[in-house]
Amino acid sequence: MNRIIIYALLLVLSGCAETLVYKLNTPLVSNYPAKQKIDLKTELIIPKELEVFTYESAGEKLPLGNILANNAENMSRSIFRQVVVTHGEGKPTQAGVDAILIPKVVSIAHTRPMFAYSERKLTVIFQWLLKNSEGKTIWVDTIEGDGANDLGTAFSLESNTRERVRLLMEDLFKKSYLHISSSKEIENFKPKK
Repeated sequence: MNRIIIYALLLVLSGCAETLVYKLNTPLVSNYPAKQKIDLKTELIIPKELEVFTYESAGEKLPLGNILANNAENMSRSIFRQVVVTHGEGKPTQAGVDAILIPKVVSIAHTRPMFAYSERKLTVIFQWLLKNSEGKTIWVDTIEGDGANDLGTAFSLESNTRERVRLLMEDLFKKSYLHISSSKEIENFKPKK
């Protein structure tokens, strides 16, 4: 058994192993703080690049796009009075919206420790851009979210990765919620009627 594990490790380290594609079914982040919703009808634009975003490194693929897009929609509905969703950029602004919110992955890093019980950290830097219906920027910010736990053994690698992604989403979207909901620029924005 030890020989098999050592052989598999050598294959991974030498780059001869197949790429491991994780099946990530992380639940939506919930339990946002109870706050009065911002009185804006907001169009959430989910760029195609975000929906299909996959982090790829030697030997692994993390399909994070749908998880990020679904959490962006869920969080936005927790912040704004009304949210309409548009998939893909470059389309006309939906009628009657006060503001347009666009999320974007700026960068991602996933550390690669050598030992099973060493910490592995997944970090995403996410940008939020809020514009008025004419396209003028109201507010923009970048948020860094992290998820960290043990790398795991051959038996726990996938479950540890799923948990790391869950922790990342929790951190990223709770921080995003706080930044957006407490923004003075957004609070002071008065849409044209």
